[in-house]
Amino acid sequence: PQVPRLGFNWQVDDHLTIKGDAYYALTPAALMAGGHLQARWESGPLSAWFNAGANFLIAWKPYPYEASISVDMGVSYTFEVYLWFTTIHKTISVDIGADLQIWGPDFSGIA
Repeated sequence: PQVPRLGFNWQVDDHLTIKGDAYYALTPAALMAGGHLQARWESGPLSAWFNAGANFLIAWKPYPYEASISVDMGVSYTFEVYLWFTTIHKTISVDIGADLQIWGPDFSGIA
């Protein structure tokens, strides 16, 4: 079955929104858990964001595991240039992020 994640969507003020979700599952074969958090701020042509997430899986016998974690943040600005009979829109964005994946039982990973 497809069970929806437990989540929230909080409009803090006119500019800031915070969203998140989480899940947890225990089965005869494995334990799974994870969650995500998103924050977005917008004011006119300027916006900024932050995203983070993590997912974990641990199986039984011989206890293999997997985990993934990610973080991302950025900012963007949209310029408007008014010319005689037209408007030109140009957006400039900067975004930086990192991902980490690990697994085992022989510890391995990718960053």
